[in-house]
Amino acid sequence: MTGTWRQVASMQRPRIWLAAATLNDITYAAGGFDGVEYLSLVEAFHPLTHNTQGKWVACQSLASSRSTLGLAACQGTLYAVGGFSSPNYLSTVEAYDPNANQWWGLAPMRAPRRDLGLAALDQRGMIVAAGGYDGNSYLSRVEGFDARANQWRELAPLHHPRQLLGLCAMGDVVYAVGGFDGQETTRVVEMYDVRMDSWQQLPPLSTQRLGLGVVAM
Repeated sequence: MTGTWRQVASMQRPRIWLAAATLNDITYAAGGFDGVEYLSLVEAFHPLTHNTQGKWVACQSLASSRSTLGLAACQGTLYAVGGFSSPNYLSTVEAYDPNANQWWGLAPMRAPRRDLGLAALDQRGMIVAAGGYDGNSYLSRVEGFDARANQWRELAPLHHPRQLLGLCAMGDVVYAVGGFDGQETTRVVEMYDVRMDSWQQLPPLSTQRLGLGVVAM
């Protein structure tokens, strides 16, 4: 509302390569790497507390320790997808119920990958996983997860294979922004229409970037 940034409470444990998503006004930070080990740690940031900094609260940990995973919220459930835990590239999928503070396993992705983009089409109950890196290739592969059927299916691939992209959804469309294609950091932006199962090119970013965060407002 004010267009300004302010300091809030720090996480309980420092880490890189984590994933974050917001569900019911609470932001969750999952997994990551602390310089020594791959983490299963999950923390939740509660902004509405007695002080203006908010607070972080420990949640049940992931069953699978990992970094560079995707995290997205869909219809009241949090989904942790893919990632890396040396030397393994993961297709692992877990779901979290914030009311029960409980994670459980779901059908794995068809293709293991790290540094993927993950976004939720909430009205459709659908998770989209795009791009990433599988240890050999920078991926254009895109998969969609139907939470009710607990099933992944292939979707139209990205035009530009890449990892470390930002992914977000609004309505029936998904935006894939930036990333790294194995040779250079990219400005590429693509839009996916779930009704047409197709990607189209959009105007590029003004600046090349990878490992960015993207959110729809």
